[in-house]
Amino acid sequence: MPKKPSVDLNLLAREVGVDQDAIDREVIEMGVTAAEAAARMALAAAPYTEIARVCGYHSPASARSAVMRIIAAGHDDTDDYRAMRMMESQRLMGLLRSVWDRATDKKDPDHLAYNRQAAVLIGQHAKLHGLDAPQAVTFITPEHDVFEQVVARTAEALTAGAVQEADIFAEVVEDDEEAS
Repeated sequence: MPKKPSVDLNLLAREVGVDQDAIDREVIEMGVTAAEAAARMALAAAPYTEIARVCGYHSPASARSAVMRIIAAGHDDTDDYRAMRMMESQRLMGLLRSVWDRATDKKDPDHLAYNRQAAVLIGQHAKLHGLDAPQAVTFITPEHDVFEQVVARTAEALTAGAVQEADIFAEVVEDDEEAS
């Protein structure tokens, strides 16, 4: 069995921007594997070159492989997905912020290209959060008597203010001038 690379947790904390005093001492005492540390760095959006350097992997490819193994090993916890979704959301929002000013500046000669890129990023953000998913529509077929009641009430409401038919009795009188 290959030896697990050792992890410098202080270096890891500096790489992902965590204050060293804020590192959970129980995790350090229990021992964090290089793959777990690599997965944490990947969730913090660290590039695989940095993950390989900090966690002691020989190459970025081996670091990526370790991260994928951790993910495939059953870390399908809802919180992990939420964290990954939030990380991707923050990345997309950062990219959107970087193009937004030029996309909305009509004086910029390239504003249409930036506008298209902003639209793509907005679409990806909506898809990430499931906003593009089809909506469920439920149709309920009422029983016949309930349906008849609804039709009767609707017809009554529609005709409440309408003019009703009436018999009009009148006599037609012709003018003397028209008669001659």
